[in-house]
Amino acid sequence: MSELSSTDTWYGANPLDEVFRDNPHPFLKHLREVDPVNETPAGFWRLCRYDDCIRLLTRVPTGVRTADGVFPAEGMFPGGRAEFLLQQDPPSHTRLLIFVRMRLPPRAIERLRSKLREFTDELIDRVAADGEMDIIADLALPVPSLAICEMMGVPFADREQFAVWTADTTQLLAALVWAPELAERGRAAAEQLHEYFGGLIAARRRRLGDDILSELIRAEEAGERLTPTELIAQCRGLLIAGFETTVGLIGNGVLALLSNPDQLALLQANPDLIASAIEECLRIDGPIVLTQR
Repeated sequence: MSELSSTDTWYGANPLDEVFRDNPHPFLKHLREVDPVNETPAGFWRLCRYDDCIRLLTRVPTGVRTADGVFPAEGMFPGGRAEFLLQQDPPSHTRLLIFVRMRLPPRAIERLRSKLREFTDELIDRVAADGEMDIIADLALPVPSLAICEMMGVPFADREQFAVWTADTTQLLAALVWAPELAERGRAAAEQLHEYFGGLIAARRRRLGDDILSELIRAEEAGERLTPTELIAQCRGLLIAGFETTVGLIGNGVLALLSNPDQLALLQANPDLIASAIEECLRIDGPIVLTQR
């Protein structure tokens, strides 16, 4: 890590700094050592110790919205409203969470397991002869693309387009710290996703299927307290949450294992460790590095 200036009140951990974004870990380690609870130049407080974060998230009465009920950067979302369940506090969050959970069809998820296994085997077979692969293009993008398309009823042919939209919309998770052009790109992508799902929902109403989108439409048409804009927001949010984060987990996880060959060898010798290996990959280099309260 380069020497830090005594006037750097970000302590080197500035999310706009490309050096920090390329490898945040040494800067975050330094931050935990010198000022683990600090007010940033952007005006918000930052916690970077595990126990502090757990206490804030589980035992302190905080929310994702401000005291007056506003979601940070809410105006960046279509219609100026952030309506996905992860952008809500109780009781709205509770209502939407129960609503969505009840419409995740277990039978569709079980059917998907074997299909994903076959698809992954095909992807590996394609590159096996070359002895190398682009982990993102050859695996991390196509596998979760198929999974989320099958579960939600989104056309697989549209995956390349929504991959761009979801990546850009994710910038809104931290719109308060990103450069204005990144936040604006995220806003534009959110609008495009909103229009995309509006058209997809209109088409699906004429021919419902066995997928999450169809189940949400059935519930909305039955009058189960879901507005048309809330319906689109849940679809958009589920697509982003189920796709973009999985791409990051696979890419970061493979990099972590290749960077720690002893742990890779341990996993290869005992594949039953895969569940704990995934948890450790999420801990050490997860696809989402911050959450706001």
